[in-house]
Parts: sequence; C-alpha cells; structure tokens
Amino acid sequence: PWFAANYGDGTVTSFVLDGNGSTLARKGTHISLGTGLAFPGPVAKRQECAHAHAVVPVVNQPTRVLAPDLGSDRVWVLDASVQSGGGHGDGGGGDGRWGVADGAAFVAEPGAGPRHAVQHPGGRFVYVLNELACSVTACRWSPSGTLARIGPDVPLVPVTSALGPDAGAAAIRLHPNGEWLYASLRDGASSLVVLLQVDQASGAVARKEGYSSRGSTPRDFALLPPSADKWGNGFAVVANQDSDSLVVFSIEEDGALHYLSDAQCESPVCVCPLDLAACSLSVWS
Repeated sequence: PWFAANYGDGTVTSFVLDGNGSTLARKGTHISLGTGLAFPGPVAKRQECAHAHAVVPVVNQPTRVLAPDLGSDRVWVLDASVQSGGGHGDGGGGDGRWGVADGAAFVAEPGAGPRHAVQHPGGRFVYVLNELACSVTACRWSPSGTLARIGPDVPLVPVTSALGPDAGAAAIRLHPNGEWLYASLRDGASSLVVLLQVDQASGAVARKEGYSSRGSTPRDFALLPPSADKWGNGFAVVANQDSDSLVVFSIEEDGALHYLSDAQCESPVCVCPLDLAACSLSVWS
C-alpha cells in the first residue's frame, strides 16, 4: 500500500494501486493518531492536536511503517496485523486496513516535535528529526516492532548557539554508506545543512559540522549518486524555500559538503530524485 500523512487532522490514510497499477484507491478509513492523549503539548501553538508529518516504511518489514507525529511527541508504529478496532486506529489488517500497534509508540522528549525519520540500511537503527527541538534522536529498532532510545538527543547546533525564534529542523537523509547523516535547519539567513557521524556498531550519532545552505529556509534536500568518474560520494541538492534557490553541493571523502553551483527556483519545498542513473530531479514549488 501507499500512505498519506495528513498534518491538519493528525491522520494517516492508506491507498492501493488498482489492477493495472495506474490508479490509487483509498483502502480503509483514516488512521487517527493521538487518540486519548491530552493536548495541547508543551509547545501549545504547534501541538494543539496530533500532526502526522510523514510515513516511513520499515526495512524488511512490509507490514509495518513509522509515523512521526509532531503534535503528540510520538513516533507511531502502524501495523497491518492490528485487528479492526484495535490500537489507536480505526481499522486493522483483517479487512485490509492498518492500525496503530498498542504499546509500540516511541515517546520523544516533551516539545521535541518529531517531523521525519530515516532508517539505517541494515534496519537496526532509526533516526528521528525533531522539528521543534532542532535535534536528532537515535533509536534502536527491534524486529518485534518497537523503538528504543540510544543516548540523549543530539542538537543540530552547539548548545551555546542562539537559534532564531522561528528556527526549526526540516529534512533528514542518510547517505547510502550508512555513515553520514544529514539534517537541514531552517533559521533565516543562518540556515544550515548539518552533518552527523553514525557509529556503525552502536547506532549513536555525533554532530560533525554545519554547512550554510547558501540561502534561507532549506525546506528539503536530496542526496544523489556520483556522476561519471567525479565526485565519488555523490551530491546534495538543497531547496531554499524563502530565497528561491536550489543549491548543489558535492559530498567529499569525509562527508563534508562542498559548494558547486546554484539555480533560481521559485519557493522550492521538495526535491525528489526520479532517475538515479541519470540524476534527474523533480522539484515541487
């Protein structure tokens, strides 16, 4: 199935392709997140209710997905095996619908605001990007369907740094080598793309460096594979929403970002690689 995270009402909807693979049909009803929880959260103006922000497939477990929920400070585990009426959802796998697995939600720090997540290629680790706290949470994923924290949250900027009042984390990507984790931070003219190093044994992450996005509000970015015989670690293409630009960086041997070029693009909000072999992109603005 395919999924849509509905930020406004804090729900997730599942869809399936029809027989010829051309049309998405809604499958089951909305999966409601945050049922029974008290609102607002610590950041009242942003956490007045559940806010589903993304749906992330679980590696090697096609019956499970993760749903970061900014409003409830949760990362919910959605499971196709939840029976109708079970968990916090309104449908289960018995009739083709998904539900929220009881007791499987990961609870973030109060006011953290989970926005997106990525899973390590091996499936053992999950990294949650917290929009409101501007931090990353490293978690260990259990095959039984639960997340467990690995150490304290890692801030995207040094603790002593002063963030603007509207600063917020936006996007997170893991390099195919599993060693370099990148996250973007929207903070006006001080916006960054931050590099974090992944410990392959423990899954813990450590901040290495922050690189100017060379614009304002890096809402999204994509990692692209190498081109011909140059830039063997690939590229990062950053979408600066409020400065109307796409910025291309090469990824160096140590994961560092090196500026290459930029192009004008009106209010870009999403960068999606379409053909990895040809490095073609789709940009939403």
